[in-house]
Amino acid sequence: MLTNPYSVRAMLRTYGKQLVTGRRLARYLRGAREPDAADDAGLRSARRRALVEKVAREIIDNLLVAGEENPLVEEIKEALNERFRSRLLFEYPFLEQELQIFRETPGGVQELTPPEMNEVLVALWDITTQKVDETML
Repeated sequence: MLTNPYSVRAMLRTYGKQLVTGRRLARYLRGAREPDAADDAGLRSARRRALVEKVAREIIDNLLVAGEENPLVEEIKEALNERFRSRLLFEYPFLEQELQIFRETPGGVQELTPPEMNEVLVALWDITTQKVDETML
């Protein structure tokens, strides 16, 4: 009986792929059954939270002030404006390190007081992390 070397190679390649897939599934099932799977889920959620916070920090530090046409930044600004019932402006003045927040009023633009600024920054952080978390996969 003659066998074609190509068909033998193809059969062995298919068998090897099935073995690798079987090992992966066994490893996955073993990991799912172990009690450490809860720790792994906690680790994944901690990594996700850290990534969400990193992206939120970048949005607050760079995009919010830059005034770019970013849909996520626009949603965050709209949520802040609704929450504080006025339009808020964010600026980094020339040669200064601290973010300044202004409120637009009928009488003109007013700088927020330190307690108001803290309240806005806390709300900004909450809204930004929530929006980033919703948009991440």
